[in-house]
Amino acid sequence: MNTGRTQRTVLAGTFTAFLLAAGLGNQWVYNKLLDHIRVGDNSGWQLLARISFPHWVVDKSGKFEGLPSKTMTGMLVGAVLLIVAVAIVIAIAARRDGFSAVITGWFATVVGGAVYGIALVTIAGSNFVSGRRSLDTFLTFTSEGAGFGLLVGWVVGIACALAAGPGGGYAATSSYAPPTSAPPYPQNPPSGGGYRY
Repeated sequence: MNTGRTQRTVLAGTFTAFLLAAGLGNQWVYNKLLDHIRVGDNSGWQLLARISFPHWVVDKSGKFEGLPSKTMTGMLVGAVLLIVAVAIVIAIAARRDGFSAVITGWFATVVGGAVYGIALVTIAGSNFVSGRRSLDTFLTFTSEGAGFGLLVGWVVGIACALAAGPGGGYAATSSYAPPTSAPPYPQNPPSGGGYRY
């Protein structure tokens, strides 16, 4: 196992997931989405709503003035857990040879998005969703989070592949080293006419 390559891959994937969650899920993007929530089924806003699902809010002003504190906490904790889940999944896969870095990063983002959805419903509860917690609510938010990972996880996968190096896999560099050759035969045989066995 190449520890340096593993660390680079985990850092690259985790940092990329952080940038995606911070850039797409922030409250300013969320604020714009709320202005375009009913724009039709074929609008680009629908795609943006899917890829910005791990929302997080830090400022309760404007449209977020009445947002309950538990909901804000659920969003922020969920976003942190998303990043942690991505790091853990990539670290586990990077310790084993034969896993594709692209698929690993992509899958890690799907898992991270699902963890975000579960954390949000668990912490926010009925403050965020209508009614009480239910299996249907957990499944809905888990699938929304996993959908985020499915749509943008390839970016994390590419970052992992670039960090993993040539081939985009996790195999240790030493496994590609050529075999050592046997020592050469002596030029002058010992006296007595030949080799002794």
